[in-house]
Amino acid sequence: MAEETLANSSSDNSFVPSRSTRRKIVYATLLFCGALISYIVYAGSSENSLHTSAMSWAFTTALAVIGAYVFGAVYDNSNVLKNFQNNSK
Repeated sequence: MAEETLANSSSDNSFVPSRSTRRKIVYATLLFCGALISYIVYAGSSENSLHTSAMSWAFTTALAVIGAYVFGAVYDNSNVLKNFQNNSK
């Protein structure tokens, strides 16, 4: 029952991307950050400040995306449950 509500809540707002689309964006971003970090580790130079900066920003971006995805999902689920409880009364 709750899964149907979750599915219906994302289809009501056509301007909000679906969960699968958001998940694909997160995976693509993390894949890019991982590829950049791997390239810098194997082919980069620690003497190059651009490589050092890119490495730290890739880690920062990956952590921010993971944090936003996890806490965004928690917030989204709490809103769905709140709407579900209001509609069931």
